[in-house]
Amino acid sequence: MTVSINPRIYFRWMICMVVALIVAHFLTTLIPQLAEKESINRFFHMGEEQNLPTFFSTMNLLLSSTLLFLIASLSSKNKRKETIYWFVLGVIFVFLAIDEFTFIHETISAITRRSLKTEGYLFFAWVIPYAFVLLVIAVFYFRFLLLIPKKTCRQFIVAGGVYICGAMGLEVISSGHAYSEGVETLTYNVLNACEETLEMIGIILFIQALFEYLYAQWEGFYIRIDPKN
Repeated sequence: MTVSINPRIYFRWMICMVVALIVAHFLTTLIPQLAEKESINRFFHMGEEQNLPTFFSTMNLLLSSTLLFLIASLSSKNKRKETIYWFVLGVIFVFLAIDEFTFIHETISAITRRSLKTEGYLFFAWVIPYAFVLLVIAVFYFRFLLLIPKKTCRQFIVAGGVYICGAMGLEVISSGHAYSEGVETLTYNVLNACEETLEMIGIILFIQALFEYLYAQWEGFYIRIDPKN
């Protein structure tokens, strides 16, 4: 059996799922009867760990890494210059998936906050070391963006921009609010939902771009499944 995934249809379905997660987040946050039930609230809350929204994001990050390793393998067979870039990106996305589900950055945040005594907009201090790493990656991948097709380059920049705006941009704003007002406010819940939504959309856009790149570079590419009898 062969499977061919239409990038646009994939994008539409994923966006529908994101919308459903946002609705569930606010229903379980704003409706008193649901908000009082901790297990239900925690399962749908977009700011919690190891729940439905986190699982959704983790699976998409793992799908991204799988596609990146696949592209790296295909590029290696064709001896393309960008092979190493695809492989390293795959490793980065595996880390992001693990971080998303286990919240490694929270541990890093606590260590950084104690070391630098950060507060206010840098209360969630993990953004400091992550911003430095992001800068290094951006410098390293400048040449890579010149090697790939212009369309793919634009798609990657847009997807990355959306993801970073959520993961780091809104995180800084949320940090300032959490430091001054706490995390039990409606404003914080809205900021949290917006942050996670941008992260999800950024990854979905990235996956769509990866599928389109695969189909454009390796015409006739498909996924083959051989079910065992």
